[in-house]
Order: sequence, then C-alpha cells, then structure tokens
Amino acid sequence: MIDFLENLENKLKRQENMLAEQKLRNERLDSEIAAYLDGFNVTEQQLSILLTQKEAFTEQNWEDLQRFKQEMDQKLSRALENSTPPQRLKKIYNERSLIAPYWLHVR
Repeated sequence: MIDFLENLENKLKRQENMLAEQKLRNERLDSEIAAYLDGFNVTEQQLSILLTQKEAFTEQNWEDLQRFKQEMDQKLSRALENSTPPQRLKKIYNERSLIAPYWLHVR
C-alpha cells in the first residue's frame, strides 16, 4: 500500500511539474509575441480587429484563415476536455488511498 501511495504522489508531482513547465513556456511565448508585435508597432487588439475583417484578405486567404481558426478551436477544446486539474487528481488519489490495495478500481 505504501508503494501505491508513493506511486500516486510521484504521478501527482510529475503532473504538477509539467503544469509549471507549461506555464513557463506560455509566459515565454507571450513575451516573444509581444516583442514581435512591438517590432511592427501593432497591438494585440489591432491585430485581432484586423483578423476579423474579411475585406483585409483575399477570398482564398480568408477561407484558409477560417479553417485554421476552426482547427485551433477544436484542438484547444480537445486538450481542455482531456486534461484533469491537479486539485481533482489529488482528491481522486486521496480517495483511492482509503481503499485496500487488493481491491480493483472499476469505473
């Protein structure tokens, strides 16, 4: 049972580390985007407004942009559906630790 608890704690720590790493990547990406936009002297709001105006693009580019946007939305929704918050995982692991290790976990 001790091994089971240690294994669960290790998984939880690993996921917390992965979450912290992802936060760092996001912060780094945000700073790179800000630097890139500063190079063109454009704000994120101005870019967002431009991307919603169909008149600023050719028909083919507009279709490609809409298709890309739809793919990114689907990818994000799938990632959010498949992720489990660390607090919920910790709660689940704590509940499982109350069960004797010889019992099978069945959903």
